[in-house]
Amino acid sequence: MKLLFLAIFCIWIVNSGCNKAFRFNGLTQAQPTAVTPENLFNNGPPNEEALVEYLSNTNPSLIHDCIGKPLVNDFLFTVVRALQLKDPRWGFFLKSGPTRIPRDILAYAWSNQRDGTQNIFIIDFVASGCSNMPTDSDFNNPAPNAKVYWNVLNADTGFAGNGVWAKNPS
Repeated sequence: MKLLFLAIFCIWIVNSGCNKAFRFNGLTQAQPTAVTPENLFNNGPPNEEALVEYLSNTNPSLIHDCIGKPLVNDFLFTVVRALQLKDPRWGFFLKSGPTRIPRDILAYAWSNQRDGTQNIFIIDFVASGCSNMPTDSDFNNPAPNAKVYWNVLNADTGFAGNGVWAKNPS
């Protein structure tokens, strides 16, 4: 009986013109937009400022700690790993010449490519944060004024001419 009901229900959905939306308990919800590189590029990266703020508030000293291990600090590592749990397109931004990982920058790969791609959005997510050049004398000094910030630096192009996406910091 349940199978017959399910079959009739499916036929009703197809024949009723409800193939663009589905109903549940009288509520209609549009089907989600397909995840394609074109949609990801046009929509830009998801704004995850609230998650980053939550992670900062959970451990307030982490955003100020600039000790590189060896290049990434714990706050960047924590944020990237949390974002990757939600969406594997999040990663580290491996900057070229000299190769380094800015500790206040996230990378979001919008194409089907990942490691090594330049088809990424670059997001500055910490204001007044740690120094990013390992050769700077203050590289490991704390950043007492660091705070969560969200700015997509290349929203218009989605292309990183000065670096690539990396899943891991090494």
